[in-house]
Amino acid sequence: MRVIVGFRAIALGLALLVTGCAAPPAAEVDAAKAAVDKAVTDGAGQYAAESLKAAQDAQAALDAELTAQESKWFKSYDRAKELAIAAKAAGDKAAAEAVAARNRPTRWRPRRRPTRLLGRRPRRPRFASAARSNRRSR
Repeated sequence: MRVIVGFRAIALGLALLVTGCAAPPAAEVDAAKAAVDKAVTDGAGQYAAESLKAAQDAQAALDAELTAQESKWFKSYDRAKELAIAAKAAGDKAAAEAVAARNRPTRWRPRRRPTRLLGRRPRRPRFASAARSNRRSR
């Protein structure tokens, strides 16, 4: 009986040791930071300000979660991993919106006909003579 209790105590101690020494999801955190930085360099502040703000808020939430987990004895980085994935998605979205907005053409205007090149005078409006005669009679 004592052997079983001792074995359980050792197993519980090892389990606590393994969960207490969890490592932060470095790859996901680095990818999230890179995505937000890419959105900033792509001009999301000018072209997609709302999406950039959402990405920076997600990045701030990720940083807050990482600092909160660092101060705990038993660390669990599951939520930090989810926040890192969300921050990466928000950063990628902001970068894509910035590139799309930057490459969007400006307002389309129809081209004017080159009347001088054709050797013709531009047409007058139909009612210009009527408007002129009304001005003389006043």
